[in-house]
Amino acid sequence: MSAPLLVLDPGHGGNQAAGASSPNRGAGEGGILEKDVALDVARRTRDRLTADHVVVLTRDSDSNLSLAERAAAARKLHAAAFVSLHFSGTDPASDRTDVVVGKTASAASRALAESILHRVGAITGSTGRVLQADLGQIAADRHDPATAACLVEMASLAAPSRARLLADPAYREKLAESLAIAIRESTGAGAVPMATPQWVGAQGYGRAAEVFTPTTAPGYTISNLIDAAAAWARFFVDRVAWEFSVPDSVLRSFPHASICQLLMSDGTDSFWGTGFYIADEVLLSCGHNFYDPDTGWAATSVEVMPGWSPNVSTFPSKTFAVNGRNLVHPNWLARGDTNWDLSVLPVPGLPSTAGNFNLANQSLSASSSIVVCGYGKVDGLDDRKQGQRMDGATISEVDTDKVWYPMMTVGGHSGSPVFHGKMVIGVHTNADRTKRLNRAVLLTPDKNDWIVSKAGSGVGFGQSLAGTGRALTVDSNSTQTEQSAQVRLNLAISVGLAEASGDHTKVHHDSNRLNFGIGSWTLGRIADVLDTIERYASDNGLTAELTAPFGDQAGFDAVKAACRTGVAEPLTAAQESQLKVMARVQSLHPGQDLHLANDLKVDLDWLGSSGTNPAIPWYPFIDGGMGAISEIAAHVLVHALHQSGRGLSDGSNGLPKRFKEVIAGFGGEAAMGTAMAAGTLTERMWLDALAARIVASVKPAYATGVTNRYAKLFTDYGSSSLSYYFTPQT
Repeated sequence: MSAPLLVLDPGHGGNQAAGASSPNRGAGEGGILEKDVALDVARRTRDRLTADHVVVLTRDSDSNLSLAERAAAARKLHAAAFVSLHFSGTDPASDRTDVVVGKTASAASRALAESILHRVGAITGSTGRVLQADLGQIAADRHDPATAACLVEMASLAAPSRARLLADPAYREKLAESLAIAIRESTGAGAVPMATPQWVGAQGYGRAAEVFTPTTAPGYTISNLIDAAAAWARFFVDRVAWEFSVPDSVLRSFPHASICQLLMSDGTDSFWGTGFYIADEVLLSCGHNFYDPDTGWAATSVEVMPGWSPNVSTFPSKTFAVNGRNLVHPNWLARGDTNWDLSVLPVPGLPSTAGNFNLANQSLSASSSIVVCGYGKVDGLDDRKQGQRMDGATISEVDTDKVWYPMMTVGGHSGSPVFHGKMVIGVHTNADRTKRLNRAVLLTPDKNDWIVSKAGSGVGFGQSLAGTGRALTVDSNSTQTEQSAQVRLNLAISVGLAEASGDHTKVHHDSNRLNFGIGSWTLGRIADVLDTIERYASDNGLTAELTAPFGDQAGFDAVKAACRTGVAEPLTAAQESQLKVMARVQSLHPGQDLHLANDLKVDLDWLGSSGTNPAIPWYPFIDGGMGAISEIAAHVLVHALHQSGRGLSDGSNGLPKRFKEVIAGFGGEAAMGTAMAAGTLTERMWLDALAARIVASVKPAYATGVTNRYAKLFTDYGSSSLSYYFTPQT
């Protein structure tokens, strides 16, 4: 099966001009910007095409490229089609859908333009036509002769009614769907012939089973992801499938700099493996690199060598003392379940230098093109003279837990990323001799949930190779209910980390009362938490893991009943021991997070209604129209509330007093409002001032810890685009 490669070009971007490409042109009612709408619609279009196309965006962030660079991306890839998306216009009375092709445009370009005009125009209801002009990004001499290239002015932001429509994610989705249909019509069967498809079908077992000394691919140089995608596409065309030793010249660039050689040891035996960065100081790898459930072997140390080469010095390496059992997934630890052959390795003091891999957040299909890169060691050669080895082909088979492919891998490749661009879709584990293919653990939502629980909030997510499947991550385009639930869950994690060191296993006694978990729950609340954990276990097939420490369901129910008696110390010594064992079952820890997230809703509700009391000021950056606050505000305000309390109803103490102090520091409400309107007072400045007031109010012995708490909140959640809605609408 062949899949055409497409390049979508969201117009403008960034804050500075790049040649003739301005950072932004069109703007509409409510401050909506052309560059943002273009990027969002391009992403949505990509999502609708990736099931049967390979789609590359010229930009996938708020950045700018020159017109020549945009065209060059498509030319490097020999793209089947190049579509530049715009929403310009300066005349509110002129709201049209027009498509532009070059003056010497090919038949393929004109056919693509006509299809886009027809399909998109049906959604916008705007009259328009196909125009001819040699704009820089679509000029014929800047593209492969077989690439269909055009620019579409989808609608005008200058028209207030259109701007209001374009502010609605549902309307953008309709535009993306119409554009995807038009592109698919032009690149599908019976359409005008396009450029040669860049991604080809999977190959047989012979080359996957073959082991030979790798050679360096001539001319393999990259400096960014577009260069890398172009090189990999070229290899697929020229060689159908390929394998080579990565040259030293690219080891400081992503993805190679973010792939690490690992040397695991138990003090007696040592083994080679691979891991890769998924956060600044966190690696993902396979479980069997650190623990063998058949023999009980466990690593006690690991040397981590990012972008390592036997020939040149690249990056510092570092050795870490580890307990291999603590790094692997509980299902791998308990029973060697190959569907969960995963590990997460913190590497403090050894940050990534060229970026991190994103975890894919959708399912994918067979025949998608992928790359595997790691530190495989060919038998008969000196292990320390072998560097990164890389191979590419297409997926042969996928099920709900694994992905198979006919690529070259050898010992040492275990733990390598299986990826496309920046998106990792699996972790390489071993060969499947029955299927005569190599295989990886497929990163599904439940596995990604565990990875994030171990790695923290720095893990990123990106679109995978196909456009179907259930989304894992929540973003600013998700429903209000989804965003609010995710913010509460993130808040539970940050509160649990700050107030209980993130220790789900705590079962201790304080003031002659039994305390349990990251929420330090007591009395009947322990039973309520156990109810939540039981529901979580039932939903995720973990009931056996939950009840086993108690002997059976009846034993578990007996502990819950005892906690509901209202006695401060309700459990027998044997029952308390059972509770401690259950608390150490990592797969059940998300149940505690969910319960704490629900507990924190009470705090959030108070923050959302506190300003209804005239004696207590509103949080000034609350979105009154939407009834929402930013995620970083939710974290800072709840942590501040826990440290200061709600105070008296007259606002004379507690958090209301801190609010008043901050407002006074900005010159009072009137001066603060003026500064906010002028943009000289930002939300981050206000939250920083509140954090400073909290630090000043605590005992000196606690000041450093409280300062560090807020610093971590800003690091982990300061760039979040999510909002918390006090009364969410689905």
